[in-house]
Amino acid sequence: MEESVQDFEKCLRLFRKSFTCPLLVYLGNHDLWVRRFSDSKKLWFEELPKITKDSGCTWLEGSSYVQNGIGIAGTIGWYDYSAVDSGITHSELHFAQEKFNFNSGALIVD
Repeated sequence: MEESVQDFEKCLRLFRKSFTCPLLVYLGNHDLWVRRFSDSKKLWFEELPKITKDSGCTWLEGSSYVQNGIGIAGTIGWYDYSAVDSGITHSELHFAQEKFNFNSGALIVD
């Protein structure tokens, strides 16, 4: 089964119909896979945030949600390897050129 933008939208609408509480959304790796859509960056920065907002949900990438003094933030920034173990001395260029050796999901994220 392939993931799709339509499936993402349908899922959010089903949650919105079922729950009255705030629905907070951040992505998983499958949401950015480019199978039917040709540009992960456009999915991440444009399409999925718009669908989330249009579905009445809160997009957490690059923002936060605060209620009663408690804040929630989320990100899928693991593809940039910024949280890599400090003992690993590979350069950013090396990670970019060899990303498929570090993370097989990176093969279908553009």
